[in-house]
Amino acid sequence: MLLIDTSRASERGILLGVAKYSQLFGPWMLSTLAPLYIRSRVGRRGTVVREETLCDGMIVSLQEICEGFDSLKIPLVGVDVSKPIRGVPNVVGNPDAIAAMAVQHFLERGFKRFAYCGFKSINWAEERCTSFCRQLADAGYRVHTYELSSRRGKVPWYKEKYIISEWLQRLPMPIALFACNDECASQVSNASQIAGLRIPDDIAILGVDNDELVCACNYPPLSSVALDFERAGFDAAQLLNELMAHRKKSEGQKITIRPTHVVTRQSTDVLAIEDPVVAEAVRFIRANCRRPIQVPDVLKEVTISRRSLYDRFKRALGCSVYEYVKRVRVMEIERLLFETDYSVTEIAGLVGFSTPDHIASYFRSVRGINPLTLRLRRTSR
Repeated sequence: MLLIDTSRASERGILLGVAKYSQLFGPWMLSTLAPLYIRSRVGRRGTVVREETLCDGMIVSLQEICEGFDSLKIPLVGVDVSKPIRGVPNVVGNPDAIAAMAVQHFLERGFKRFAYCGFKSINWAEERCTSFCRQLADAGYRVHTYELSSRRGKVPWYKEKYIISEWLQRLPMPIALFACNDECASQVSNASQIAGLRIPDDIAILGVDNDELVCACNYPPLSSVALDFERAGFDAAQLLNELMAHRKKSEGQKITIRPTHVVTRQSTDVLAIEDPVVAEAVRFIRANCRRPIQVPDVLKEVTISRRSLYDRFKRALGCSVYEYVKRVRVMEIERLLFETDYSVTEIAGLVGFSTPDHIASYFRSVRGINPLTLRLRRTSR
């Protein structure tokens, strides 16, 4: 049984991963909840009690359904929606890796001011906040935080954006805001427009999940940290199969949802670099990231000495020009790996490398892994 809410792309992604496992190693007979428009109430054990005795295992994301299921004798894998389900394996996020991608995304754009917005009393949201604040504190920055109370019913969801707008108006600008997920990012975007703030010029907003419907329906479209939900669903199904076959015991195992990359859209497509020379150099590097540019190419654009440009880059971005060029080019390679079906050989040609070996060596020097290996880790099941 798959008792999973399909209203969000994250959980639909998990279902797709389960389906792929079933196709490869099944077939399984998969039973899911009835569509919302024909079922009376979600979350009552009575709605599924007759099927409990018929299924061999369950993957569950609805917290209210899970409560009371601990007496069942069948294997159960939980999906952490608001908090992990006690005593069983759970699909959980990786807050440190997610926050690290957000921090890198903002620092590469030159931001010096940061904020976080997330849901109160939801485990994964609070963990992302803690990790984001800690990593920026280690880099010498402070983070302004706001907790959405609507999850607990204190303020209706449609009203909270007006409260958020008042908080946003008190923040220093320009600022980079990391939201716990795309729905939260959309709420912040609406609040920013109420406050009269320009996105991304005054406030750059980054969400998590890369829910294409939520991101595209927002204006401007939202940037987001993409997570590999399908892989997590596949791994959850594999563990459930081992539990059903008694090859493993249920010991509260964790199945980690891995972040893959940041999908950059208009909400963070901006530079917040105060040094005009560095900003001009960064614009040139980003516009030409598919060319095999070198430091001399950048120097021709800014007409200052190599030493001066190095010093100004270090002050503004904490890295050398050469390091920044490599980082931006590797980010473009990574984007092509995850967002297209081009082979590594084709990507090499697109970004100015003569051979797959050359691009692999270049990519490995920054990411510590070959591009093909990275893609296979995401797609292999």
